[in-house]
Amino acid sequence: MLLQHRTTLTQYLIEQRRRFPGSKGDFNALILDVALACKAIARAVAMGELGGLYGEHAAEAGGAINVQGETQKKLDVLSNELFIRMNEWGGHLAGMASEEMTDPYQIPANHPRGKYMLVFDPLDGSSNIDVNVSVGSIFSVLRAPQDAIDSGRDLTEKDFLQTGATQVAAGYALYGPDHHAGVDGRQWRCRLHLGSKFRRIHADSLSIESARRHTGICHQCLQQPFLGAAHQALCGRMLGR
Repeated sequence: MLLQHRTTLTQYLIEQRRRFPGSKGDFNALILDVALACKAIARAVAMGELGGLYGEHAAEAGGAINVQGETQKKLDVLSNELFIRMNEWGGHLAGMASEEMTDPYQIPANHPRGKYMLVFDPLDGSSNIDVNVSVGSIFSVLRAPQDAIDSGRDLTEKDFLQTGATQVAAGYALYGPDHHAGVDGRQWRCRLHLGSKFRRIHADSLSIESARRHTGICHQCLQQPFLGAAHQALCGRMLGR
């Protein structure tokens, strides 16, 4: 039994929720839906050319372009569709925004709406698919404006433009020889803080065991020292430079 000594993602979220008796479980359910989307994308990426998933989307029309001005790949479009279909129906979201869509995605009228918003890049690095290096998904969970929840109005781009400090959670999944995911949910103190106010990175690291369709915890509360022997070259541009 590969996972007999591992805590599954479902078990971990339930255990953390018990620390907050007033929680209704909407956030747990949302993270599990995101995990299902990531597993489905991992399977699609693994199929690759054998599944006819390489190449550009709408290549016969000269290729489709996303909001970043990048040519969309077939796997970009499929991954975006998987994120939408896995998350639109649960009643946890008021809307979604994606790098592959020009406008925010409104929850269909036949599905209940919730209090969260999901922002994602469904398949970052898809241009590297052909050279067999890791690609991944990135997501962020935000709270929807209260007036949008109360009135049921459509979400606008402005609703999603929130500061990082207002995030409810953020995470990523990597697809390659080792399918790997990390989730930061501040309600459960699994934190990923970026900024000068914080000197450590805390997160929970999850592994996807594809053969059995399980997601298990492989590390908890990872910490990155403030000082180290290596420096990350991908730095944000300083204001005014």
